[in-house]
Formats: sequence, structure tokens, C-alpha cells
Amino acid sequence: MTDGAADAEDASGREGARLSPWRVLPGPMLFLATLWLPAPEGFAGTAWPVLGLTLWMAWWWASEAVPLAATALLPLVVVPLIGVPQPKQVLAEYANPSVMLLIGGMLVALGMERWRLHERMAFAIMRQVGAEPRRLVLGMMMATAFVSMWVSNTSTAVMMLPVAIAIALLAVPTGAAPGRDATNFAAAMVLAVAYGATIGGMGTLIGTPTNALVQGFMSRNFGVDISFLDWLAFGLPTVALLLPCAWLWVTRVGLPFEPRAVPVAADAVDAGLHRLGPMTVEERRIALIALGAAALWILRPWLAQWSPLARLDDTVIAILAGVAPFVVRARDGGALLRAADIQRLPWAVMLLFGGGLALAAAIQESTLSDTLGAALAGLGSWPLPLLIVTMVLALIVWTELNSNVSTAATFMPIMAAVAAGSDHSVLALVAPAAMASSAGFMLPVGTPANALVFGTGRVTLRQMLRAGIGVNLAAAVIISLVGWLASGWLSKA
Repeated sequence: MTDGAADAEDASGREGARLSPWRVLPGPMLFLATLWLPAPEGFAGTAWPVLGLTLWMAWWWASEAVPLAATALLPLVVVPLIGVPQPKQVLAEYANPSVMLLIGGMLVALGMERWRLHERMAFAIMRQVGAEPRRLVLGMMMATAFVSMWVSNTSTAVMMLPVAIAIALLAVPTGAAPGRDATNFAAAMVLAVAYGATIGGMGTLIGTPTNALVQGFMSRNFGVDISFLDWLAFGLPTVALLLPCAWLWVTRVGLPFEPRAVPVAADAVDAGLHRLGPMTVEERRIALIALGAAALWILRPWLAQWSPLARLDDTVIAILAGVAPFVVRARDGGALLRAADIQRLPWAVMLLFGGGLALAAAIQESTLSDTLGAALAGLGSWPLPLLIVTMVLALIVWTELNSNVSTAATFMPIMAAVAAGSDHSVLALVAPAAMASSAGFMLPVGTPANALVFGTGRVTLRQMLRAGIGVNLAAAVIISLVGWLASGWLSKA
């Protein structure tokens, strides 16, 4: 998931940045222009001012003129002036079931983090791949990706980075003058955390907010219920294909190293497990909660056939799992999660998420979606594979410099408008767009996980560019291919 403390900072904008009028003023001026100037031909009703709101929010999100979460509150102020949709309807988007789904998943993730279950999972996976240096990079990437399917991308990176650095130090001790092989190995180890966190987050509906944003968007505007199990048709193939491609590119092309030149102790992973000691009662209990939630998400279509489970949905399951750690006891007599843990939820990201859904609702309720569809009708005539890959490439480039959630929130209604003017499924464009919005691998600002890894000093900008460009291209191909194939398995919109 792309949340956690570092992610909340990312969603709130750069801390301490100077407030520049040249970045702030263009946004509201674009909106005011739609109030003062007559609407162009084709912009009927409220489409013209809603376009102004869209441009205002897109400008502030792209320039980070103000904190991103503050920009997400604009629909609450502007929509009543426009009149579409109803203010109560806009307010409801900030408590959308998809938002609640994320909150429940994050609470379980906080429980795993508190009791260090994530570290045990990581070392256990790495133990299976062996101690050969390239396999250690693969093990770190796999372990991080697995944890990131259930835990925020940024939180996963924060948790896993010390493990990766500890292993990298075995080959590149602090103060030493390492050679090219050892330096590349160290960079590959820490990048495995950043890339594994991003790729793993694509795997499940709660893996990253952009995935849940698709669920909320499709349910709100098209009545299509994307379940946790449904998303796996997109997520798991993408993770299964992109992980090995990223590993091969990083270790063989982007940051190649000769394994024999990297002196990694064979018992490094075993030593990490030994430091953790036996599995604690708290670890077992939070693991049972997480496994129980995953089982209910996967089995929900079958369980729903019997009452009283007929009303069970993914959001209810997530909230149930999120509340459970507050009532399950730890050995000290307290609960697995305490009151202070609620404060660690990334509320700024939740506001950003709700603002994206509110903007999408305004675009859909007004005639702007129809106007966009007519303007982009030519794209709808493109073959679906060409349209998807073009859109995915454009969004991967865009998201390298912009927030993942704001990118998805801005472009999903546009993709839906293109699909509406063609025979293409809305889901075939919207789901790949959401995944592409998370796929920033080249720059430190591409994702919070990239920034965290870059901040360790173990990877240079040139190394990140060399490694990231190949992973970006692989992501574009795989996301496009999986999105095209998997969308045909799900309900058409």
C-alpha cells in the first residue's frame, strides 16, 4: 500500500516548501476562467465549471502548490457553488466503502509492524532462496512484495530497509572502499525493497490506494462490484510477471555484479531469524487475524450464498479485521493494538483518496464525462491493446513526478469517458491506469519507497535511473498485457 508515515508526508506535499504565488494562483484562476468566460461549444450545463475544478485540482496536485490532502478538500467547497453533484453526495465520498476498506487493512498492517511479524516473513522467504548474492536480491524483492500485498508500500519499505542494509553491509562495510561489484550489489539490495514494495502493492485490492480507488470508482459510477478475489485476476499475474523481470534487469543489466566478487556470509539470513527468536504469541495472533481476513476475502463469493453471511462484503471484512487487534489480548494484558496506534493511520492519504472519488463523482454527474468522451472519440477507435499501452506509458511517465493517487484520480474519469465513446470495457482502461499510476521506478520522487531507499546513500541517482528505466518498460508491457487479458474475465462496464 502507498501509505504509512512517509506516505502521509508524500500525500501532504513537501514539508517546509516555500509557498509560491506562481504555483498557487494558476489553479484558482483556471477555475474562475470557467465562471467568467462563456462555455465553448459542446460544454453543456455544469461541464464547463467542473472542468475548471478538475484543472484547478490537477494543477495543485501536479505542482504541489499546497499539501495534496488540502487540495483534495476543494470539492467540498467548490461543488456546492457548481451544484453538481449534491453536497451530501460529495461528502459521502470521503467515507466511501473503499476508504473504509483501506483503513481496515492498514490497522492489520500496523499490528504486523508492531509485533515484527513482517521481519520474520521476510527472513523466512529469503531463507528459501539461498545465500547466493543474486538470489538474496530476489529473496528480498519477493519478501517485500509479499508483505506489501497486505501492508502499506511505504510502511513495508520502512520495515524491510534495515534488513536489506544489514545484508548489504556484509558486502560493503561502512568506511570500506568497495569495488563495482559490491557497490552494485548493495544498490540492488536496497532497490529490491523499493521495487518489491511497489510491485507487491499492485497484487491485492488493499495493496495500494490506487487499486481501491478503482473499486470505488467502478462501484459508484457503473454499479460494478470488484471484489478482493476479482482484483487478483489483475494483481497476481502482474506481480508474478513483473517481479522476475525486475530482478533479472536489475541484477543482470541495470546493476550487474559478479556473485563471486560479493563476500556475503552464507548464514546472514539465519542470523536474522535467530535474533528474532521463537515466534511470539502476539505474532501468532496477528498472523491469524491477517490470514482470517485473507480467507474471508477470497471465499466471500461462496460464503455469501448462506445467511447470515449474505451481506458480507470486503469492506465489512476489512473493518472486522481492523477492529480485532484492539480486542485480542497480548501477553502484557493489553491489546495487540492500542489507542495510540490509530493516530499512526495516514489520514492525509485518506483525504486524498476521498477527494479523488469526489472529483470523479463531479465529472460523472455533470455532462463533462460525455464532453470528454466526444472530444476523445478518436482514441476509442484505436485497437484496445494499442490504446492501453499508450495510456499506460503516458501515466508511468506522469507518475514519476506526481502523486500516485492524484494521478489515478485525475485520469480514471478520462479513461472512462474514452471507453464510453467506444466498444471498449471501462474496466479494461481504468484498471491498467490505476496500476500504471503506481509504477514509478526511475526517480527518487517516483514513489515514497524510492525516496526512502535513495535516502540511505546506498544507491546513486545514476544507478536508480539505469535500474528503473528497464523496470518501467517491463511494467508498461506487463500491465498493458494483463489489463487487456484480465478485463475480459470480469464484468463489462
